[in-house]
Amino acid sequence: MFRGQQFHYTPLTPGMSIRESMTAYEKTFAEIARLKEGMTVLDLGCGIGGPARTIASTIGCSIVGITNNAWHVERGTALNKQAELDHMVTLVEGDFLVYTYMHSYTHPFLSQPHKQETDPLGVSETALPRRVL
Repeated sequence: MFRGQQFHYTPLTPGMSIRESMTAYEKTFAEIARLKEGMTVLDLGCGIGGPARTIASTIGCSIVGITNNAWHVERGTALNKQAELDHMVTLVEGDFLVYTYMHSYTHPFLSQPHKQETDPLGVSETALPRRVL
C-alpha cells in the first residue's frame, strides 16, 4: 500500500503512474461530490491534508480538515503554506465525532477515516446526519 499525501486507496488508471492515478481520483472524487468554487468543505479524518490541497487547488473551494493527531496538523499546515494554499486549507486537531462546529458546514465529506472504526455506518450517522459525500 502506498501512503503519502494522497488518498490511500485509489483505483489505478491504465497508462498513469500510481501518483497520477491518485491525483486523478481525488479530482474525480471532488466532481462526484459536486464540490464547487466558493464552498466551504469539511474533511473528516484529513491526515496531513493532501487530498484537501489537491481538491482546493483544483476546484477553488475552502477546506477545513479535522484530524485527531497534532503532528498531522503541524505537518499539514507547513505543507499548506509551502503550496501557498494556507488561505484555502485549514487543519485542526479534534475528534470529528464530537466536533462542535460540524453541523455549520453544508459540504462535509468522509472519505476514508471510517475504515478504522468498528461501526462505519454509525460514524456516518453520528458525524454526518444530513449527508455523506
